[in-house]
Amino acid sequence: MSARSLLHVAASKGHMMRFQRGSLGRRAVIACLLCTSIACLLGRENPPEISVPLCADDTWTATSTVNAPSPRADHTAVWTGSEMIIWGGFNFDFGNFNTGAKYNPATQTWTAISTANAPTARTFHTAVWTGSEMIIWGGYHNGNDLNTGGRNNPNTNIWIPTSTANAPAGREAHTAIWTGSEMIVWGGLGCGRSHLINRLVPSIGGYS
Repeated sequence: MSARSLLHVAASKGHMMRFQRGSLGRRAVIACLLCTSIACLLGRENPPEISVPLCADDTWTATSTVNAPSPRADHTAVWTGSEMIIWGGFNFDFGNFNTGAKYNPATQTWTAISTANAPTARTFHTAVWTGSEMIIWGGYHNGNDLNTGGRNNPNTNIWIPTSTANAPAGREAHTAIWTGSEMIVWGGLGCGRSHLINRLVPSIGGYS
């Protein structure tokens, strides 16, 4: 299926989609739905580049890079109904980020998200939109898989930490969905990067 067709599928079904590396001519592209016919793409290349395709007539409108976040990979993106919010991620020059920004396609403007009480910098985390808040959870930072997170209300720009009581074990590259009242987290990689792979050793009949 072509990239254009994938955008049409995303728009028609109301999904957020992550395209495979190279499918749109850049790496680690994230697509988030803006409405039923517009999708917004953020790539990892430098400078940061986002475009809004009007799927109906197959045209693109370049977005502003004024006040855009630093170039990054493996961040998250959610759509609020009027703005795209990106947060976190990784850059080889600066490491992991705990920064983000809101992009308004109607006004072509970026607004930075507060870092006061923001979650620890991370990558390979998840983000969900509740209807009023973005919830960041889990991910990887400096050799540690995290079970922490935060809730951000874009209207007040205030972060509230998520509880760690009975939280799942720290993990990265997991999945998270919003049910309408709860966030469900499942799967992922954890237990520290040195223990992610178990090797089967036939001579001892077990794993090491």
